[in-house]
Amino acid sequence: MLQVLPARIGSPLSINAVREDLQTTHPTMQRYLKVLQQVFITFEVSPYSKKIHRAVKKEKKIYFFNHIAVIEPGARFENMIALLLSKWCSSARERALGHYELHYIRDQDRREVDFLVTLEGVPELLVEAKLSDTNFTRPSLHFHHKLKVPILHIVRKPGIQIEREEGVVTSIHSLARLLG
Repeated sequence: MLQVLPARIGSPLSINAVREDLQTTHPTMQRYLKVLQQVFITFEVSPYSKKIHRAVKKEKKIYFFNHIAVIEPGARFENMIALLLSKWCSSARERALGHYELHYIRDQDRREVDFLVTLEGVPELLVEAKLSDTNFTRPSLHFHHKLKVPILHIVRKPGIQIEREEGVVTSIHSLARLLG
């Protein structure tokens, strides 16, 4: 299972697809996934569906606490950003700054944004993780206008920090510095 999961980073996890690959039962897969979370090998990011027409509501994304386990560079970078955001949300909750949670957004028209940070269930920040593409995707701009929250576009390519329009930021700086 640990050999199959890294290839699925960044995509909603279909337990049935993994179950078929490993030739096991659905309850067994659910138990294995729960154990991996309990021993801090993986963590889940659930979809956000409030105010999103035809939103994907069930399939969660799985990420590794050790992002080095992911081979593909784009998925590894996304996993690293997921880990940083998840830790930031946990830290903010522990410091009593509010109930921050990490989600992703995807609708049935296949528009997707990598991450959404919510505060008390209300959208606060959209986050896109890209290796080198500095252009904003249509889905991120769509959800930016729909939810009326800023977009943080994190690009691994060095030297990029541009504010293109109000509430849309491209940056390479660390999340801890940007999110305060």
